[in-house]
Amino acid sequence: MQRDNAAVARPLLPSAILCVCVALALSFSFPGCGGKVSGPIEETLSETYPLNSDAAVTIANQDGSVRIYGGGDELKVHAVKKAYSAARLRQIKVHITTGPESASITTDYPPKQKWSFSDRSGSVDYIIVVPETARVVRAELASGELAVEGLRGERVEARLGNGLMFARNCFTDLQLKLDTGNLSLSFDWWEREKFSVNGTVEHGHIGSFFPGDAAFHLHAESPTGKIANDFVEKENRRAEPTNSIDMIVGDGGDVRVKIRAEHGNIRIAETNP
Repeated sequence: MQRDNAAVARPLLPSAILCVCVALALSFSFPGCGGKVSGPIEETLSETYPLNSDAAVTIANQDGSVRIYGGGDELKVHAVKKAYSAARLRQIKVHITTGPESASITTDYPPKQKWSFSDRSGSVDYIIVVPETARVVRAELASGELAVEGLRGERVEARLGNGLMFARNCFTDLQLKLDTGNLSLSFDWWEREKFSVNGTVEHGHIGSFFPGDAAFHLHAESPTGKIANDFVEKENRRAEPTNSIDMIVGDGGDVRVKIRAEHGNIRIAETNP
């Protein structure tokens, strides 16, 4: 089934300083507007749907955030729409289509106004809970924050244009791609499973965090930056950081970790050694 979100809009008051600054800017640039600016307003949607434990889930958003967590035996969607006018808020649509084997969450936005400050296109913040063994999870966000946590299915594909990306405790084949921003990859504990991590950042940095008992084959590249690696023996660490690493951590196990920061630095940290 497919439904659009609808809820009661409520205003949020910005700080006094922000209000004064925006009002002054508008009064100088657009005298006819009167210099009056209202804060963003919101609509909230919360829905729960039955979903098989090995289903495929996809989500697409343009601005805001997407946070996906593994847990439970159903699909839970919490979405908060934000805009600077009620008319614009109504134009932002959240579409949820579900069946036993799959779920799709998409977001429609009105065209952006290039020369308008008072009628902005808005954003949507998602919190989504899926079965941790969901077979495939795909998430795409143009700008904002994208996070995946606690997933154990066959594959996770996450793509972000600009912003911050987080992947935590995902024991699955991870495919992470970020155009501009920072990527954080972390594991609070280690499990002897077979999976892989492939993370790339075009412009920005990568921080990766592994427990001391982790075992994996590490390949890291930073062509124009530097790599700091806690898993290299102290006596073998170079005075100057390297920009390429290919090594076995622990006994290697069945895990492959490949990370690349095209224009940025990489930090590989050992937690609770």
